[in-house]
Amino acid sequence: MQRMAIGALTESYNNTVHAALFAEADATKLHEYITSDAMDETCAPTLTGILIKILGEAVKNNPNFNAAYINGMRRIYDEVNIGLAVAAIDGTLSVPTIRKVDCLHPAEIDQIRKELANKARAKKLRQEDFGGAAITLSNIGMYRSIRFGTPVIPLGQGALLATGALHQHSTSGCWMLPLSLGFDHRVNNGAPAAEFLQTIADAIESFSIDRLLNGQNS
Repeated sequence: MQRMAIGALTESYNNTVHAALFAEADATKLHEYITSDAMDETCAPTLTGILIKILGEAVKNNPNFNAAYINGMRRIYDEVNIGLAVAAIDGTLSVPTIRKVDCLHPAEIDQIRKELANKARAKKLRQEDFGGAAITLSNIGMYRSIRFGTPVIPLGQGALLATGALHQHSTSGCWMLPLSLGFDHRVNNGAPAAEFLQTIADAIESFSIDRLLNGQNS
């Protein structure tokens, strides 16, 4: 598995026109929600589940980011599927797919995410767990000192969003979430990529679980 992952990443790195943009979103409202009493409920979504949902809604509203450069052509996908970067205990990387994210509640996304992560760590992922996504989420927020990174886009995809550690601004006291968007310049140029990243930041800054479930991402 690790040898296959290395081969795919090498091919992507060598053949993709990588570009990156970075932003920080005021995630105070999101932080208030995930630390509220509502999070004591069994079915309450986690931060990662919410971020996958936000990303899925952004892709749904920006179909140019539901695309990848495949076999010399720009291909737009019909379904809103999101890849999930998962690292096993031994460091092995895999990117299974959460399908039809725009049709799922964040709590449902969490359930699927946990199942895929457990399968990945047990090295029991199957072929049908992969493919069909144009963009991946990599949440590295568990490493509290990590803010930004330069993502390597998974082979066959057009972008990857990495989210860093949620942290409190030293001056304003606001809770900030770092965002790193790696994108294939053959699929999207800088201005559309900046607009897409701004859409995600706006959704985080104006977060409301009701607005998110109603597809109002900003």
